[in-house]
Amino acid sequence: MLDKIVYGIVQKLNSVFGNSYKVYTEWPQQGLQEPCFFIELISSKNTKQHNKRYSRENLFCIKYFPASKDSPKIESYKMLDDLYLVMEHIEVDGYLQQGIGMHGELVDGVLHFLVNYDMLVKKIIDTETMEVLEVLDVRTKE
Repeated sequence: MLDKIVYGIVQKLNSVFGNSYKVYTEWPQQGLQEPCFFIELISSKNTKQHNKRYSRENLFCIKYFPASKDSPKIESYKMLDDLYLVMEHIEVDGYLQQGIGMHGELVDGVLHFLVNYDMLVKKIIDTETMEVLEVLDVRTKE
């Protein structure tokens, strides 16, 4: 499911910002092409609820690497404002997933935008069905 959330984040960023911003999900060996986004899972927590249901809290960090060398902070502040609106909802498996707990901070010239995509999941257990049973009359006649 986490890969589907990452895919939803990538799709949302691409649909809003287009091809002028590269979106990475793995660290490239040749370095980043700025401006770009880098998506990573920070933490995931699974809590059993009832029966086969679980709640999952998934904290993601979307790092933004600005292109501007003259005013990277201003560019990052503008992007932070945009991300609050853009990442409010993403699509996961055809359903809208709400982003909560959004906050951002600038660390060493890179914007770190943190957002939770929490969900309820149901454990599906594949059980084998029994073969056809035949009921025998075991009563004896006296």
